[in-house]
Amino acid sequence: MSSQTDHKPMKFAVLGKSGQLAQALRRAGETRGHQLFFLGRDSCDLTASETVISQALARLPQIDAVINAAAYTQVDRAEDAVDEAMQLNRTAPASLARFSKGRDIPLIHISTDYVFDGTANTPYLPTDETSPINAYGRSKLAGEQAVMTYAKATVLRTSWLYDGFGRNFFTTMARKMGEVEALRIVADQYGRPTHTRTLADACFAALQNPNPGLYHVTDSGPITHWADFARAIFERAPKGLPLVPVVTDISSSDYPTPAARPKFSALETQAFEITFGCDLPDWRDMVDVAWAEFVT
Repeated sequence: MSSQTDHKPMKFAVLGKSGQLAQALRRAGETRGHQLFFLGRDSCDLTASETVISQALARLPQIDAVINAAAYTQVDRAEDAVDEAMQLNRTAPASLARFSKGRDIPLIHISTDYVFDGTANTPYLPTDETSPINAYGRSKLAGEQAVMTYAKATVLRTSWLYDGFGRNFFTTMARKMGEVEALRIVADQYGRPTHTRTLADACFAALQNPNPGLYHVTDSGPITHWADFARAIFERAPKGLPLVPVVTDISSSDYPTPAARPKFSALETQAFEITFGCDLPDWRDMVDVAWAEFVT
């Protein structure tokens, strides 16, 4: 992601340690000279009380901002684990917002396209009405609302997060090469993939030039669906890799899940790009980046 902003080294507390975004923040932060303090469950248990969370953050050297890269992300399991999802996605972020307010420092919080019901036919604006259709989406919306009570909070909604390192759709597809001859993949859920590098860069851009608010951050490029995303992954694979599976389109009804998914959840990112002077990369180009990560 290109940006017009100069990079000033800063100190950040990052909630989350081993997740995709946390690792991407580590890589991106190192290249910028930032000092990041990563707090996992061993050092800051987000299921604990607000006092415990605040004490863990207070033990750090003086920090310039807090980035919340931790969340309950098990969409299907959230249907039966509502309390746990709400604790991690609403209650803990509210505690982080109050801590940040007490220190008068910015807070970055990550949210999701699943706050929308998927009935639109054009990309959702940050100002569009929310109406989540599953427990995970409701917990993330509640977290947004809790965080946005703090004037220096920035919420970044994103979608279809992946890279070449973690456990995600891209790496699952990459490992299928040579293992299976055919795949049946949902083709009636539309959106845009987002590489973790794009989201990590967006976090730093929002902190270098603070302009609190609610924004959408995804990679740019054409709106796609999961089956075509899989085809793009296979088509852009480096030469010499094993057999490429044949992808067959199926509908969501052919692959029922405990939690409903929005049929359309593409996000409009123009407000973020204009506000922070950033050009978000084409997701097809970022698939090439993910392949380079995967085969390294």
